[in-house]
Amino acid sequence: RDVQGRVIGFGARTLDPEGVPKYINSPQTVLFDKSRTLFGLDVARKIIRREDRVVIVEGYMDVMQAHQAGFANVVAQMGTALTEPQLRQLQRYTQRLVLALDPDAAGVQATLRSVGVARQALEQEWEPIFDPRGLVGYEARLGAEIRVLRLPPGQDPDDLIRHDPQRWEELVEEAKPVVEFYMQQLLESADLEDSKTKKSIADIMLPILRSVSNPVERNAYAQKLVRALQVSAPQFLHELERRTRQPSTRRAKKGDTLLPDMLETREADLEGHCLSVLLQRPM
Repeated sequence: RDVQGRVIGFGARTLDPEGVPKYINSPQTVLFDKSRTLFGLDVARKIIRREDRVVIVEGYMDVMQAHQAGFANVVAQMGTALTEPQLRQLQRYTQRLVLALDPDAAGVQATLRSVGVARQALEQEWEPIFDPRGLVGYEARLGAEIRVLRLPPGQDPDDLIRHDPQRWEELVEEAKPVVEFYMQQLLESADLEDSKTKKSIADIMLPILRSVSNPVERNAYAQKLVRALQVSAPQFLHELERRTRQPSTRRAKKGDTLLPDMLETREADLEGHCLSVLLQRPM
């Protein structure tokens, strides 16, 4: 159903998966577009707004089991990764997202793709930053809190909620910040003896760390990464600080690659910032 509860298509879970997809859906039409549909959103949206959090899973059965157990802020994506239109829909109700995808390799990759889409799609907050010369720039801060729920091996949300709903609730509360999840995945699959691999990880993580708004939290993640990579802490922290406090930034154009350089720079000054504030808040 669409967000108003009107039927737009049908989906089925195959009982004998030999040679056929796990899920079978109606053909795509003007009404039924999988990239723009979230299963269960019509009944979950009020609860999502009330709890200010949405949990995103993969399958229809995961959503139905969650709602039957009283976890009514759960929806399912319609595909292997979240899309920008789906995220835009969710952003109407909450800025707090928990990704609870399958723990196998395909599920982890789907989570990473979803994180990438979310970083590009969700609106960013811009904060004025003054440098010692009196110039003003802007820091981009991701306007959403994205966390990742790590499911126990061999279990999907349907299994876990059916057998141990309390554990599901605990895992939702314990979901890791996306920065920590991303860092863990990069480090687990990397050859940390290779200097090029270390540089690649650092280049990927720098813009992600830059989007952490709290400077203490940002520095803690940076220190953790420095220890794992065994690289020069002063050099890495200096580069993070340099990238974080650009003289000024503008929003990346649609289609721009956000990793590793999310932002472009241009000149700005204190007078321009003051005029902007006066125009926005004349009283």
